[in-house]
Amino acid sequence: MVVIMVSNEEKICCNCQYFCEYFVYNERHQIFSPCDAGRCTRVKTRLKCRIVYQKACEDFKGRNANE
Repeated sequence: MVVIMVSNEEKICCNCQYFCEYFVYNERHQIFSPCDAGRCTRVKTRLKCRIVYQKACEDFKGRNANE
């Protein structure tokens, strides 16, 4: 397992409000664990597959501080 530290100000996909991270269900521990992947919901005609720490596109919009 690799841990990547990022700040909230970095312009990467996981800090964008349009990014939805994927999760997998662990039946043994009965919890959902985040994956290193997700999708961008900004483009309405199709979904863009993204990696959590990928540099953000031109449509980047930061998340609110209270999320």
